[in-house]
Amino acid sequence: MKSFVLTLLLISFQSLYAGLIPIEEIFSPSDLDHPPSKYFKVAVLQWANAIDTPVDVSQAEAERYKATNREIIADYIEQASQNGAKLFITPEMAVVGYPYQPQYGDNFASIAQAKPYAEYKNGATYQFFKEIAARLEMYLHIAFLEKIEGQEKFYNSVMVISPKGELITTYHKQNLFGGENRFIKIGSGAKTYRSPAGTIGLGVCADIYDSNFLAQYKNLNIDALSLSSSWTIHNSAYGYYTRAAKNINTTIMGANHSYFPDAGVVNADGSKQSHIRQSTGLAYGFLPLSN
Repeated sequence: MKSFVLTLLLISFQSLYAGLIPIEEIFSPSDLDHPPSKYFKVAVLQWANAIDTPVDVSQAEAERYKATNREIIADYIEQASQNGAKLFITPEMAVVGYPYQPQYGDNFASIAQAKPYAEYKNGATYQFFKEIAARLEMYLHIAFLEKIEGQEKFYNSVMVISPKGELITTYHKQNLFGGENRFIKIGSGAKTYRSPAGTIGLGVCADIYDSNFLAQYKNLNIDALSLSSSWTIHNSAYGYYTRAAKNINTTIMGANHSYFPDAGVVNADGSKQSHIRQSTGLAYGFLPLSN
């Protein structure tokens, strides 16, 4: 019996830390089965800049790096719009990215190191994307590092921009992961907004396996949950999306970095609308239009 248990533990350990296991990817449900008169099309992005985020840089250098990321994200937004999407979701910290610092969990070592990348919610990132949102008449969920006047630490944030280019809200990650607390402040609660597809909730990565986070949105009876992720283990993110979808009985729209890829849209019953793993790019899904 002891040998059997040890074998199971070994198999579990190996599966957690195995390399990428390719899947038969599903990029989108059929558009023909989801006409715009009845459905709201969404796009989730799986991507990361091939160049790691530089550290110990000036604010000007950090801004140049963020500007490059914004331009790449903008190209994906254009592609999503051409394919009929009305909502676009980036991975976690998409505008900033992550440095290669294994000793710090591939994240910033300190407040000082992260500071050049932090910005106000109405800063350069919002100013850049609001024009795109208005021109394409899309909702945009853009993940960034947010600073607030008078606070030393920053927020791991997602801003929501309306099809008119207005800033609807920002969500702050609640369940910090690894060493994020070196420079990130814990968020204070759920955030939602009304869309043509009903009430959409917001989350960031490790939030998805926090029971308090899930309870917040279950109690709010949302119609869909947007999750901006940067997963840290191969082949596992989509499983968490699926369990959360069934737990709170709502659609999960999971964007992810391509470091440990797994992204897509999961129905409330856990069935797949889309699921990509080995591909960088977009996956799509549909939400029924609200009455």
